[in-house]
Amino acid sequence: MPTGPSRSSIAISIPCCCLPRLRRLLSPSSTEAERPLGRERSFWAVVTLLLFALLCLLQVPKIVAGRADRLERTVARSLGASDLIFSDFRTVRNLVFFRTQSLAPSTATTVPFEKKEAAQLPRGAYVLIDKEMIEFLTRSYKYERPTFVEQPPASWKQVWVQGSATLYRIPGEGGAP
Repeated sequence: MPTGPSRSSIAISIPCCCLPRLRRLLSPSSTEAERPLGRERSFWAVVTLLLFALLCLLQVPKIVAGRADRLERTVARSLGASDLIFSDFRTVRNLVFFRTQSLAPSTATTVPFEKKEAAQLPRGAYVLIDKEMIEFLTRSYKYERPTFVEQPPASWKQVWVQGSATLYRIPGEGGAP
């Protein structure tokens, strides 16, 4: 007595309408005319998959290097809870989240610097200028840059630099909200 399933039981488990299609897929081309067409389809399928794989591989360095939020995480970790910081509105939202775990657009200690002059910023406060983000905002949203973004006052002390971002501290006491 055979111990495995019989051929008839395997054939019954596959719907009858699928058998001709399955047989055609698994068997080699039956005519000489179908062979070049099958090879061409296989060639273009392989080319398409290789192009897709190449495009995915080109994105890996961006994913690994991933600038998104890394700057804000680093700055938020280095500031105290009561330190006052000014930055562009997009960066401020991320800083608020990393400092307070809140989704508010700003807080008393994390404030956007839009429509402010350098003289209006309090002594002891920090100013984070991310030129890459500000360039993006300018191109995408017709953002009006504060005058101090291009040329910060000479009295501001550079605290930290990473890529296109610079953290300044305005000398003097204060900085509390």
